[in-house]
Amino acid sequence: MRPSLRTRLAAAALAGAAMLATLAAPALLPGERGGAARADTVVEINVFERALSPYGRWFDSPRYGRVWYPTGMRHGWRPYYDDGHWVYSYEYGWMWVSDAPWGWAPFHYGRWVFDPIYGWMWVPGRVWGPAWVMFRWSDDCVGWAPLPPYAAWDPRHGYRRGGGIDVDIGFWSFVRPQGFTARRFDRYAFDRRDYPAIIKRTTNVTNITVINNRIVNNSIRVQDVERVTHQRVERLRATEDSRPEAAAIKGDKVFVYKPTVIEHGTAGTNANRGLNPALIKEDPEQDNKKRVARSFQQLQPKPEGQQQPKLKPQQDQQLKLKQQQDQQLKLKQQQQEQQLKLKQQQNQQLKLKQQQNQQLKLKQQQEQQQLKLKQQQEQGQPGHQKSNCGGPGQPPCQ
Repeated sequence: MRPSLRTRLAAAALAGAAMLATLAAPALLPGERGGAARADTVVEINVFERALSPYGRWFDSPRYGRVWYPTGMRHGWRPYYDDGHWVYSYEYGWMWVSDAPWGWAPFHYGRWVFDPIYGWMWVPGRVWGPAWVMFRWSDDCVGWAPLPPYAAWDPRHGYRRGGGIDVDIGFWSFVRPQGFTARRFDRYAFDRRDYPAIIKRTTNVTNITVINNRIVNNSIRVQDVERVTHQRVERLRATEDSRPEAAAIKGDKVFVYKPTVIEHGTAGTNANRGLNPALIKEDPEQDNKKRVARSFQQLQPKPEGQQQPKLKPQQDQQLKLKQQQDQQLKLKQQQQEQQLKLKQQQNQQLKLKQQQNQQLKLKQQQEQQQLKLKQQQEQGQPGHQKSNCGGPGQPPCQ
């Protein structure tokens, strides 16, 4: 039996209302920033290896464990200076906004450390922060430096004035306050030869604490920046993003991706229930070494009587790939060490050659002086004077 006209009209009205609701509702699509998944997103710490591999290299450091360094960077590149800038947010204080697509991780988790061969390397960590740096301040200068891997995080104490942490003077960046919030720092940067004097006249004002269950970096007082620059510092609202990519600023909002990071293989365990990332104690240097040790133990053959668990094909392939990468990295390290040694030998040879050339030049100058002196002596002796006879217009010689 065909439905009545009233029934058909009611069905059409419901369908129209559903379509209108669909069009009017906010679309939480993967391509839109500030979408569905945010701080309640939980990822295992090995997500960093997958996410950062396209942009750099991983290797096992004897001191720091599994570390990563970016590739394709300009000579002299350093973290928290190049490819990004500082902004101030109501929720987190001073925050580093990176232009790099991988910047969501290394500038907000873990620590940076400088290696003479590889340059700046990143040691992974689990605790998200607006910027893991130390700050120094004076009315004519503001400076910052990455916190080292041994700088552990304790939410009960945080970091106040650096907590006795010593940072190499070459790792600092100092600019004039007028350029602190600029997109690029170079035109405001101080000459690095002036750093020893700058360190003496600036004060360590590092202040990273927990406020309302958030890690906040309020090291530099906004009022001080505004007072000495006579310019207002823009305040932004931090909005948690659903995509791991470069941070973006739209209007008065800064979008950040900050998932909760847990240890590998602990998903669904009681250890992560009710976890507040800001209240996790962390020592990136020691924690990362323990992760490498655990991974190594899992790959060791079990004693007799215990069955060795079989790896899945995908795990086996990943293990083989990791071993190949480690071998390639080891070979690269050996090549770099050989190149460094060869360069040192070449520099020594060049220096020796320069010394020999200087000695030869000095010897030639001495010989020329001796020859000149001998000629002068010969001209001054009797019988060796120049004759004035026999020439044109001269009397004949006797």
